[in-house]
Amino acid sequence: MAATALVGGTFGLAWVGTPADPNLPDLAPSVRSVFPMGGRAGEAVEIRILGRNLNDLVEISFARQDLRAEILSSDYFEVKARIHIGPKVPTGLHDYRLRTSRGTHVGVFDVASLPAAREAEPNNDLPHAQKIDLPVIVDGICEHADYDVFRFHAEAGQILVFDLFARRGGSRFDGALGILDERGNELDFNDDYYIHKDPHLEFEVKTSGTYFVRVAGSEEEGSKYSTYRLIAGAVPYIHRMLPVGARRGATSEFRLSGVNLGKIDRLVLGESLAEGTLTSAQPDQLTFRMAVPASVPAGRYELHAFAGTQEAPLSTPILVSDLEEKLATPVRSRANPQTLTFPVAVSGILERRRAEDFFTFEARAGERVAFDVDSMKLGYLDDPVVVLYTADGKFLASADDRLQQNGSQPPNLDPYLIYQFEHAGRYTVMIRDSAERGAPDYVYRLAIYPVDPDFDLKALTPELTLFRGKTGNLLVRVRRLGGWNTPI
Repeated sequence: MAATALVGGTFGLAWVGTPADPNLPDLAPSVRSVFPMGGRAGEAVEIRILGRNLNDLVEISFARQDLRAEILSSDYFEVKARIHIGPKVPTGLHDYRLRTSRGTHVGVFDVASLPAAREAEPNNDLPHAQKIDLPVIVDGICEHADYDVFRFHAEAGQILVFDLFARRGGSRFDGALGILDERGNELDFNDDYYIHKDPHLEFEVKTSGTYFVRVAGSEEEGSKYSTYRLIAGAVPYIHRMLPVGARRGATSEFRLSGVNLGKIDRLVLGESLAEGTLTSAQPDQLTFRMAVPASVPAGRYELHAFAGTQEAPLSTPILVSDLEEKLATPVRSRANPQTLTFPVAVSGILERRRAEDFFTFEARAGERVAFDVDSMKLGYLDDPVVVLYTADGKFLASADDRLQQNGSQPPNLDPYLIYQFEHAGRYTVMIRDSAERGAPDYVYRLAIYPVDPDFDLKALTPELTLFRGKTGNLLVRVRRLGGWNTPI
Protein backbone atom coordinates (compact mmCIF):
# COMPACT_ATOMS: atom_id res chain seq x y z
CA MET A 1 0.00 0.00 0.00
CA ALA A 2 1.42 3.36 -0.99
CA ALA A 3 1.25 6.32 1.34
CA THR A 4 -1.28 8.90 0.21
CA ALA A 5 -1.52 12.59 1.06
CA LEU A 6 -4.42 14.85 0.20
CA VAL A 7 -4.01 18.57 0.74
CA GLY A 8 -7.43 19.91 1.66
CA GLY A 9 -9.13 17.17 -0.32
CA THR A 10 -9.90 17.60 -4.00
CA PHE A 11 -11.94 20.61 -4.98
CA GLY A 12 -14.06 21.50 -7.97
CA LEU A 13 -17.04 23.49 -9.10
CA ALA A 14 -20.16 21.94 -10.53
CA TRP A 15 -23.33 23.25 -12.12
CA VAL A 16 -26.62 21.85 -10.88
CA GLY A 17 -29.21 22.14 -13.65
CA THR A 18 -28.97 23.00 -17.33
CA PRO A 19 -27.79 26.31 -18.75
CA ALA A 20 -30.34 29.12 -18.52
CA ASP A 21 -30.94 31.66 -21.26
CA PRO A 22 -28.11 34.24 -20.86
CA ASN A 23 -30.34 36.93 -22.34
CA LEU A 24 -32.84 36.79 -19.49
CA PRO A 25 -32.46 39.83 -17.21
CA ASP A 26 -31.65 39.40 -13.52
CA LEU A 27 -34.48 41.24 -11.81
CA ALA A 28 -33.65 40.05 -8.29
CA PRO A 29 -33.16 42.75 -5.66
CA SER A 30 -29.64 43.89 -4.82
CA VAL A 31 -28.63 45.72 -1.65
CA ARG A 32 -25.69 48.13 -1.48
CA SER A 33 -26.12 49.40 2.07
CA VAL A 34 -28.21 49.21 5.23
CA PHE A 35 -28.29 52.14 7.65
CA PRO A 36 -28.07 51.76 10.50
CA MET A 37 -26.43 48.36 10.22
CA GLY A 38 -27.99 47.14 13.46
CA GLY A 39 -29.83 47.81 16.67
CA ARG A 40 -30.09 46.79 20.32
CA ALA A 41 -32.06 43.97 21.92
CA GLY A 42 -35.43 45.10 23.26
CA GLU A 43 -35.63 48.09 20.94
CA ALA A 44 -37.08 49.02 17.54
CA VAL A 45 -34.97 50.79 14.92
CA GLU A 46 -35.88 52.34 11.59
CA ILE A 47 -33.50 51.37 8.79
CA ARG A 48 -32.90 52.58 5.24
CA ILE A 49 -31.87 50.04 2.60
CA LEU A 50 -30.30 51.28 -0.65
CA GLY A 51 -29.88 49.20 -3.79
CA ARG A 52 -31.72 48.28 -6.98
CA ASN A 53 -34.86 46.34 -7.88
CA LEU A 54 -36.27 47.00 -4.41
CA ASN A 55 -39.80 47.86 -5.56
CA ASP A 56 -42.68 45.41 -5.16
CA LEU A 57 -41.23 44.38 -1.80
CA VAL A 58 -43.09 41.45 -0.28
CA GLU A 59 -41.31 41.03 3.06
CA ILE A 60 -38.10 41.15 5.07
CA SER A 61 -37.88 38.03 7.21
CA PHE A 62 -35.52 36.69 9.86
CA ALA A 63 -34.94 33.12 11.00
CA ARG A 64 -35.81 34.14 14.57
CA GLN A 65 -39.43 34.84 15.47
CA ASP A 66 -38.38 37.62 17.88
CA LEU A 67 -36.72 39.60 15.07
CA ARG A 68 -39.42 41.17 12.92
CA ALA A 69 -39.42 43.71 10.09
CA GLU A 70 -42.25 46.17 9.45
CA ILE A 71 -42.17 47.59 5.91
CA LEU A 72 -42.71 51.37 5.81
CA SER A 73 -42.08 52.07 2.11
CA SER A 74 -40.26 50.75 -0.94
CA ASP A 75 -39.33 51.90 -4.44
CA TYR A 76 -36.79 50.86 -7.06
CA PHE A 77 -33.77 52.28 -5.16
CA GLU A 78 -34.80 52.36 -1.50
CA VAL A 79 -36.62 50.53 1.27
CA LYS A 80 -37.57 51.96 4.64
CA ALA A 81 -38.42 49.51 7.40
CA ARG A 82 -38.72 49.27 11.16
CA ILE A 83 -36.92 46.35 12.80
CA HIS A 84 -38.40 45.10 16.08
CA ILE A 85 -35.72 43.35 18.16
CA GLY A 86 -36.91 41.09 20.96
CA PRO A 87 -35.33 41.42 24.42
CA LYS A 88 -33.76 37.95 24.25
CA VAL A 89 -32.17 38.23 20.80
CA PRO A 90 -28.45 37.44 21.25
CA THR A 91 -25.79 39.88 20.14
CA GLY A 92 -24.11 39.27 16.80
CA LEU A 93 -25.06 39.02 13.14
CA HIS A 94 -28.48 37.70 12.13
CA ASP A 95 -29.39 36.74 8.57
CA TYR A 96 -32.32 38.43 6.91
CA ARG A 97 -34.01 37.68 3.60
CA LEU A 98 -35.43 40.55 1.57
CA ARG A 99 -38.04 39.23 -0.88
CA THR A 100 -39.67 41.03 -3.78
CA SER A 101 -42.00 39.63 -6.42
CA ARG A 102 -38.95 38.93 -8.61
CA GLY A 103 -36.37 37.42 -6.27
CA THR A 104 -34.57 37.61 -2.95
CA HIS A 105 -31.49 39.08 -1.32
CA VAL A 106 -29.81 37.65 1.79
CA GLY A 107 -27.96 39.99 4.14
CA VAL A 108 -27.03 40.43 7.80
CA PHE A 109 -28.30 42.68 10.61
CA ASP A 110 -26.20 43.35 13.71
CA VAL A 111 -27.59 43.21 17.24
CA ALA A 112 -25.28 44.96 19.71
CA SER A 113 -25.20 45.45 23.46
CA LEU A 114 -24.19 49.11 23.75
CA PRO A 115 -26.47 52.16 23.60
CA ALA A 116 -26.47 53.68 20.12
CA ALA A 117 -25.94 57.20 18.77
CA ARG A 118 -26.22 58.55 15.22
CA GLU A 119 -23.45 60.40 13.46
CA ALA A 120 -24.54 63.98 12.69
CA GLU A 121 -22.96 66.29 10.12
CA PRO A 122 -21.12 68.62 10.11
CA ASN A 123 -18.43 66.83 12.10
CA ASN A 124 -15.47 66.94 9.71
CA ASP A 125 -12.90 68.63 11.96
CA LEU A 126 -12.07 69.31 15.60
CA PRO A 127 -14.08 72.57 15.95
CA HIS A 128 -17.20 70.77 14.70
CA ALA A 129 -16.56 67.41 16.36
CA GLN A 130 -19.66 65.59 17.57
CA LYS A 131 -19.73 64.96 21.33
CA ILE A 132 -20.26 61.35 22.43
CA ASP A 133 -20.52 59.81 25.89
CA LEU A 134 -18.67 56.52 26.36
CA PRO A 135 -19.41 53.65 26.12
CA VAL A 136 -21.42 53.90 22.92
CA ILE A 137 -21.85 52.48 19.45
CA VAL A 138 -22.07 55.17 16.77
CA ASP A 139 -23.90 54.48 13.52
CA GLY A 140 -22.47 56.52 10.67
CA ILE A 141 -21.92 56.98 6.95
CA CYS A 142 -18.58 58.14 5.55
CA GLU A 143 -18.77 59.87 2.18
CA HIS A 144 -15.85 60.29 -0.23
CA ALA A 145 -13.07 62.45 1.31
CA ASP A 146 -15.22 62.69 4.46
CA TYR A 147 -13.93 62.76 8.04
CA ASP A 148 -16.27 61.92 10.91
CA VAL A 149 -14.77 63.33 14.12
CA PHE A 150 -16.14 62.61 17.60
CA ARG A 151 -15.17 64.32 20.87
CA PHE A 152 -15.08 62.46 24.18
CA HIS A 153 -13.74 62.81 27.71
CA ALA A 154 -11.31 60.23 29.10
CA GLU A 155 -9.68 59.65 32.47
CA ALA A 156 -6.01 58.85 33.01
CA GLY A 157 -5.39 55.12 33.28
CA GLN A 158 -8.33 54.07 31.13
CA ILE A 159 -7.83 51.72 28.21
CA LEU A 160 -10.35 52.74 25.58
CA VAL A 161 -11.39 50.36 22.82
CA PHE A 162 -12.31 51.73 19.39
CA ASP A 163 -13.53 49.12 16.94
CA LEU A 164 -14.93 49.98 13.51
CA PHE A 165 -17.52 47.40 12.50
CA ALA A 166 -18.09 47.71 8.75
CA ARG A 167 -16.98 44.99 6.35
CA ARG A 168 -17.54 42.34 9.01
CA GLY A 169 -21.20 43.37 8.89
CA GLY A 170 -21.64 43.49 5.13
CA SER A 171 -20.69 47.13 4.49
CA ARG A 172 -18.44 48.03 1.55
CA PHE A 173 -16.59 50.63 3.65
CA ASP A 174 -12.81 50.20 4.09
CA GLY A 175 -12.27 52.51 7.03
CA ALA A 176 -9.42 53.84 9.15
CA LEU A 177 -9.31 55.11 12.74
CA GLY A 178 -7.24 57.84 14.36
CA ILE A 179 -7.01 59.22 17.92
CA LEU A 180 -6.24 62.94 18.26
CA ASP A 181 -5.50 65.27 21.16
CA GLU A 182 -6.94 68.78 21.57
CA ARG A 183 -4.22 70.26 19.34
CA GLY A 184 -4.98 67.83 16.54
CA ASN A 185 -1.87 65.72 17.07
CA GLU A 186 -2.43 62.13 16.00
CA LEU A 187 -1.76 59.88 19.01
CA ASP A 188 -2.67 56.57 17.40
CA PHE A 189 -3.83 55.22 14.04
CA ASN A 190 -4.98 51.95 12.50
CA ASP A 191 -6.15 50.98 9.05
CA ASP A 192 -6.43 47.19 8.72
CA TYR A 193 -6.67 45.11 11.92
CA TYR A 194 -9.02 42.29 10.97
CA ILE A 195 -8.74 40.05 7.93
CA HIS A 196 -11.85 41.84 6.63
CA LYS A 197 -9.87 45.16 6.73
CA ASP A 198 -11.84 46.76 9.60
CA PRO A 199 -9.61 48.84 11.95
CA HIS A 200 -9.28 48.49 15.73
CA LEU A 201 -7.46 50.60 18.36
CA GLU A 202 -6.77 50.27 22.07
CA PHE A 203 -5.84 53.68 23.46
CA GLU A 204 -4.23 53.92 26.90
CA VAL A 205 -5.06 57.34 28.34
CA LYS A 206 -2.04 59.04 29.89
CA THR A 207 -3.70 62.30 30.96
CA SER A 208 -7.32 63.09 31.78
CA GLY A 209 -8.95 65.40 29.28
CA THR A 210 -10.70 65.78 25.95
CA TYR A 211 -9.76 63.59 23.01
CA PHE A 212 -11.06 62.90 19.52
CA VAL A 213 -11.62 59.76 17.46
CA ARG A 214 -11.64 60.19 13.69
CA VAL A 215 -13.31 57.84 11.19
CA ALA A 216 -12.25 58.12 7.56
CA GLY A 217 -12.04 56.00 4.46
CA SER A 218 -8.76 54.32 3.66
CA GLU A 219 -7.16 56.71 1.14
CA GLU A 220 -10.26 58.90 1.66
CA GLU A 221 -12.56 56.46 -0.10
CA GLY A 222 -16.25 56.48 0.77
CA SER A 223 -19.75 56.98 -0.59
CA LYS A 224 -23.35 57.18 0.53
CA TYR A 225 -23.18 53.39 0.84
CA SER A 226 -20.20 53.44 3.27
CA THR A 227 -21.98 52.59 6.50
CA TYR A 228 -20.26 51.67 9.76
CA ARG A 229 -20.74 51.08 13.48
CA LEU A 230 -18.08 52.53 15.79
CA ILE A 231 -17.71 50.76 19.14
CA ALA A 232 -16.12 53.14 21.66
CA GLY A 233 -15.44 52.92 25.39
CA ALA A 234 -13.54 51.26 28.22
CA VAL A 235 -15.25 47.99 27.35
CA PRO A 236 -13.92 44.43 27.64
CA TYR A 237 -12.17 43.18 24.51
CA ILE A 238 -10.82 39.63 24.22
CA HIS A 239 -7.68 39.10 22.15
CA ARG A 240 -7.57 35.32 22.42
CA MET A 241 -8.87 32.29 24.29
CA LEU A 242 -7.03 29.05 25.05
CA PRO A 243 -7.93 26.36 24.42
CA VAL A 244 -9.92 27.31 21.35
CA GLY A 245 -12.29 24.36 21.71
CA ALA A 246 -14.44 22.63 24.32
CA ARG A 247 -15.34 18.95 24.58
CA ARG A 248 -18.97 17.92 24.86
CA GLY A 249 -19.81 16.22 28.13
CA ALA A 250 -16.66 17.50 29.84
CA THR A 251 -15.53 20.35 32.08
CA SER A 252 -12.58 22.40 30.83
CA GLU A 253 -10.55 25.36 32.03
CA PHE A 254 -10.09 28.34 29.72
CA ARG A 255 -7.83 31.39 29.77
CA LEU A 256 -8.83 34.69 28.18
CA SER A 257 -6.37 37.48 27.38
CA GLY A 258 -7.34 41.02 26.46
CA VAL A 259 -8.12 44.42 27.98
CA ASN A 260 -10.67 45.59 30.56
CA LEU A 261 -11.40 42.00 31.62
CA GLY A 262 -11.33 42.61 35.38
CA LYS A 263 -15.04 43.39 35.72
CA ILE A 264 -16.28 40.37 33.78
CA ASP A 265 -18.31 38.17 36.12
CA ARG A 266 -20.20 35.87 33.75
CA LEU A 267 -19.46 33.93 30.56
CA VAL A 268 -22.16 32.23 28.50
CA LEU A 269 -21.85 29.73 25.66
CA GLY A 270 -24.20 30.51 22.77
CA GLU A 271 -27.81 31.04 23.81
CA SER A 272 -27.41 29.89 27.43
CA LEU A 273 -26.11 26.44 26.44
CA ALA A 274 -23.55 26.54 29.27
CA GLU A 275 -22.18 29.06 31.76
CA GLY A 276 -18.62 29.45 32.96
CA THR A 277 -17.43 29.79 36.56
CA LEU A 278 -14.67 32.35 37.11
CA THR A 279 -11.55 31.17 38.92
CA SER A 280 -9.52 34.40 38.58
CA ALA A 281 -9.91 37.80 36.94
CA GLN A 282 -7.38 40.53 36.20
CA PRO A 283 -7.56 43.51 33.82
CA ASP A 284 -5.62 41.67 31.11
CA GLN A 285 -6.33 38.02 31.88
CA LEU A 286 -9.20 35.86 33.08
CA THR A 287 -9.60 32.14 33.74
CA PHE A 288 -12.82 30.18 34.06
CA ARG A 289 -14.14 26.64 34.06
CA MET A 290 -17.10 25.54 31.99
CA ALA A 291 -18.99 22.26 31.69
CA VAL A 292 -20.44 21.74 28.20
CA PRO A 293 -23.42 19.35 28.23
CA ALA A 294 -23.16 16.30 25.99
CA SER A 295 -26.44 17.39 24.39
CA VAL A 296 -24.86 20.49 22.81
CA PRO A 297 -24.40 19.83 19.06
CA ALA A 298 -20.86 20.00 17.73
CA GLY A 299 -19.97 23.18 15.87
CA ARG A 300 -18.89 26.77 16.21
CA TYR A 301 -20.48 28.99 18.87
CA GLU A 302 -19.94 32.44 20.34
CA LEU A 303 -18.81 32.98 23.93
CA HIS A 304 -20.52 36.03 25.46
CA ALA A 305 -18.87 37.92 28.33
CA PHE A 306 -20.84 40.03 30.83
CA ALA A 307 -19.93 42.60 33.48
CA GLY A 308 -23.12 42.68 35.50
CA THR A 309 -25.95 43.26 33.05
CA GLN A 310 -23.66 44.86 30.45
CA GLU A 311 -22.44 42.48 27.76
CA ALA A 312 -19.05 42.98 26.11
CA PRO A 313 -19.73 44.38 22.63
CA LEU A 314 -17.82 41.66 20.77
CA SER A 315 -18.03 37.92 21.42
CA THR A 316 -15.32 35.25 21.04
CA PRO A 317 -15.59 32.13 18.86
CA ILE A 318 -15.36 28.69 20.47
CA LEU A 319 -15.47 25.25 18.82
CA VAL A 320 -17.44 22.41 20.45
CA SER A 321 -16.58 18.83 19.46
CA ASP A 322 -16.06 15.32 20.79
CA LEU A 323 -12.27 15.67 20.71
CA GLU A 324 -10.12 15.87 23.81
CA GLU A 325 -8.81 19.44 24.04
CA LYS A 326 -5.19 20.05 25.03
CA LEU A 327 -2.85 23.03 25.29
CA ALA A 328 0.52 23.14 23.57
CA THR A 329 3.27 22.83 26.17
CA PRO A 330 5.89 25.59 26.55
CA VAL A 331 8.67 23.37 25.13
CA ARG A 332 7.63 21.71 21.88
CA SER A 333 10.70 21.75 19.65
CA ARG A 334 11.85 19.31 16.96
CA ALA A 335 14.17 17.69 19.50
CA ASN A 336 11.50 17.63 22.20
CA PRO A 337 8.06 17.33 20.55
CA GLN A 338 4.89 17.21 22.63
CA THR A 339 3.36 13.73 22.73
CA LEU A 340 -0.28 13.39 21.64
CA THR A 341 -2.69 10.49 21.29
CA PHE A 342 -5.35 11.09 18.66
CA PRO A 343 -8.21 11.78 18.26
CA VAL A 344 -7.25 15.06 19.90
CA ALA A 345 -7.19 18.82 19.39
CA VAL A 346 -4.30 20.97 20.61
CA SER A 347 -4.39 24.78 20.89
CA GLY A 348 -1.29 26.93 20.82
CA ILE A 349 0.23 30.28 19.84
CA LEU A 350 2.98 31.03 17.31
CA GLU A 351 4.28 33.81 19.54
CA ARG A 352 7.56 34.73 17.88
CA ARG A 353 9.07 34.91 14.41
CA ARG A 354 10.06 31.55 12.93
CA ALA A 355 8.18 29.71 15.66
CA GLU A 356 7.65 26.01 14.92
CA ASP A 357 5.54 23.75 17.14
CA PHE A 358 6.21 20.00 16.96
CA PHE A 359 3.94 17.16 18.12
CA THR A 360 4.54 13.42 18.01
CA PHE A 361 2.01 10.58 17.84
CA GLU A 362 1.58 6.88 17.01
CA ALA A 363 -0.24 5.74 13.85
CA ARG A 364 -1.24 2.28 12.62
CA ALA A 365 -0.46 0.88 9.17
CA GLY A 366 -3.16 1.84 6.67
CA GLU A 367 -4.69 4.43 8.99
CA ARG A 368 -6.05 7.54 7.29
CA VAL A 369 -5.68 10.63 9.50
CA ALA A 370 -6.80 14.26 9.15
CA PHE A 371 -4.70 17.21 10.34
CA ASP A 372 -7.27 20.00 10.47
CA VAL A 373 -6.29 23.55 11.50
CA ASP A 374 -8.57 26.39 12.63
CA SER A 375 -7.07 29.86 12.88
CA MET A 376 -8.05 32.40 10.21
CA LYS A 377 -11.59 30.99 10.26
CA LEU A 378 -11.74 32.16 13.89
CA GLY A 379 -10.50 35.68 13.10
CA TYR A 380 -6.78 35.30 13.82
CA LEU A 381 -4.30 36.65 11.27
CA ASP A 382 -1.74 33.85 11.02
CA ASP A 383 -1.44 31.70 7.89
CA PRO A 384 -0.57 28.24 9.25
CA VAL A 385 1.25 25.43 7.46
CA VAL A 386 1.32 21.81 8.66
CA VAL A 387 4.20 19.47 7.79
CA LEU A 388 4.34 15.73 8.46
CA TYR A 389 7.60 13.83 9.16
CA THR A 390 8.76 10.36 10.08
CA ALA A 391 10.29 9.90 13.52
CA ASP A 392 13.78 10.38 12.04
CA GLY A 393 12.83 13.63 10.30
CA LYS A 394 12.05 12.45 6.76
CA PHE A 395 9.50 14.69 5.02
CA LEU A 396 6.19 12.98 4.17
CA ALA A 397 3.62 15.65 3.30
CA SER A 398 2.57 19.25 3.91
CA ALA A 399 -0.46 21.50 3.46
CA ASP A 400 -0.85 25.25 3.32
CA ASP A 401 -4.12 26.82 2.15
CA ARG A 402 -7.28 24.76 2.38
CA LEU A 403 -9.17 26.33 -0.51
CA GLN A 404 -8.57 28.17 -3.71
CA GLN A 405 -9.50 31.69 -2.67
CA ASN A 406 -12.32 33.43 -4.49
CA GLY A 407 -14.86 36.15 -3.78
CA SER A 408 -17.64 33.65 -3.15
CA GLN A 409 -16.26 32.44 0.18
CA PRO A 410 -14.85 34.03 3.35
CA PRO A 411 -11.05 34.36 3.58
CA ASN A 412 -9.57 31.08 4.77
CA LEU A 413 -5.88 30.17 4.68
CA ASP A 414 -6.18 27.33 7.21
CA PRO A 415 -4.62 24.03 6.07
CA TYR A 416 -6.34 20.65 5.92
CA LEU A 417 -4.13 17.60 5.33
CA ILE A 418 -5.22 13.97 5.03
CA TYR A 419 -2.52 11.30 5.07
CA GLN A 420 -2.72 7.51 4.86
CA PHE A 421 0.16 5.87 6.71
CA GLU A 422 1.93 2.98 5.00
CA HIS A 423 3.74 1.74 8.11
CA ALA A 424 2.86 1.63 11.78
CA GLY A 425 5.07 3.75 14.01
CA ARG A 426 5.74 7.14 15.50
CA TYR A 427 5.44 10.29 13.44
CA THR A 428 5.83 14.04 13.94
CA VAL A 429 3.67 16.93 12.77
CA MET A 430 4.89 20.53 12.76
CA ILE A 431 2.85 23.73 12.49
CA ARG A 432 4.22 27.19 11.68
CA ASP A 433 3.21 30.40 9.92
CA SER A 434 3.77 30.21 6.17
CA ALA A 435 5.75 33.48 6.19
CA GLU A 436 7.51 32.57 9.46
CA ARG A 437 5.78 35.43 11.27
CA GLY A 438 4.80 35.34 14.92
CA ALA A 439 2.68 37.37 17.35
CA PRO A 440 0.92 36.90 20.72
CA ASP A 441 -2.41 36.57 18.87
CA TYR A 442 -1.30 33.98 16.29
CA VAL A 443 -3.57 31.34 17.78
CA TYR A 444 -4.25 27.96 16.20
CA ARG A 445 -6.17 24.78 16.93
CA LEU A 446 -4.75 21.61 15.35
CA ALA A 447 -7.23 18.73 15.34
CA ILE A 448 -5.91 15.23 14.58
CA TYR A 449 -8.43 12.45 14.01
CA PRO A 450 -9.07 9.33 11.88
CA VAL A 451 -11.11 10.03 8.79
CA ASP A 452 -13.07 7.99 6.26
CA PRO A 453 -13.45 8.94 2.58
CA ASP A 454 -16.25 11.46 2.23
CA PHE A 455 -17.36 14.52 0.30
CA ASP A 456 -19.36 17.65 0.85
CA LEU A 457 -21.21 20.11 -1.34
CA LYS A 458 -21.72 23.79 -0.66
CA ALA A 459 -23.75 26.26 -2.67
CA LEU A 460 -21.75 29.39 -3.44
CA THR A 461 -24.73 31.73 -3.26
CA PRO A 462 -27.67 32.03 -0.84
CA GLU A 463 -29.95 33.42 -3.55
CA LEU A 464 -31.00 32.37 -7.05
CA THR A 465 -33.54 33.77 -9.50
CA LEU A 466 -35.63 31.20 -11.37
CA PHE A 467 -37.85 31.89 -14.38
CA ARG A 468 -41.03 29.97 -15.10
CA GLY A 469 -40.46 27.39 -17.82
CA LYS A 470 -36.67 27.71 -17.53
CA THR A 471 -34.03 25.74 -15.67
CA GLY A 472 -31.60 27.74 -13.57
CA ASN A 473 -28.00 27.02 -12.68
CA LEU A 474 -26.77 26.62 -9.11
CA LEU A 475 -22.99 26.73 -8.76
CA VAL A 476 -21.76 24.45 -5.95
CA ARG A 477 -18.33 23.69 -4.56
CA VAL A 478 -17.44 20.00 -4.38
CA ARG A 479 -14.87 18.83 -1.82
CA ARG A 480 -13.54 15.27 -1.98
CA LEU A 481 -12.27 14.38 1.48
CA GLY A 482 -10.22 11.52 2.83
CA GLY A 483 -9.44 9.99 -0.55
CA TRP A 484 -12.98 9.89 -1.94
CA ASN A 485 -12.53 8.83 -5.59
CA THR A 486 -16.07 7.83 -6.58
CA PRO A 487 -17.98 10.02 -9.06
CA ILE A 488 -20.42 12.40 -7.38
